[in-house]
Amino acid sequence: MMVKRKVMGLLRSAIPVVFAVTIGIFSTGSFAEAQEVSSFNEQKHKLFGKYPELEGLNEVIELHLGKTKWREERSVILHLSWFPYGSDASSAECFLDVEGGLFMYEKAHGSIPIKLPDGSVDVGPGTGTASFAQLKKSQLADVRKHIRQLPDSDDTPPLSELLILSMKQGDAWVTRTYDRKHYPDKVDKIVKLIRKASKKQRVSR
Repeated sequence: MMVKRKVMGLLRSAIPVVFAVTIGIFSTGSFAEAQEVSSFNEQKHKLFGKYPELEGLNEVIELHLGKTKWREERSVILHLSWFPYGSDASSAECFLDVEGGLFMYEKAHGSIPIKLPDGSVDVGPGTGTASFAQLKKSQLADVRKHIRQLPDSDDTPPLSELLILSMKQGDAWVTRTYDRKHYPDKVDKIVKLIRKASKKQRVSR
């Protein structure tokens, strides 16, 4: 009987501790999620607060500022986005991985109609033709050097001239915006190196 009382006493004292630890775990997780959302909203406001709420732009912003686990899984070190037709209906996406591999595609957003250069109209969502290219080791070294020297920027040009650039810095991702009509020198050099490599691209649908 004495042993039973001791066991019951231990159980009664343990329950509040277990409950407190459980609440603590959930509270820590919720706090981390809240911090993540707050950081996302803060960056979005700083970089894109002057733009209207656009479906396609928001999807691209999510690619850059949202959860980026998929970039980690593919060893991506640089991500570029721009709007080739001047609206948020479609964006061009370019990814560079740690080995110098380039993956590029054009993405249609939501159900926004896209007027193509030939006059035809396409309706998203969907991903257009994907292409792959490979930087030479010397080109990759140059891109890495230029990435380290990129100037801070939060330019807000018209959507048709906007370049969104995200780069890996240590364990973190940094996103900046640039005006495609007035590239800083280092951005211009990165774009030219990618453009040169992409001329030898392999295309896949």
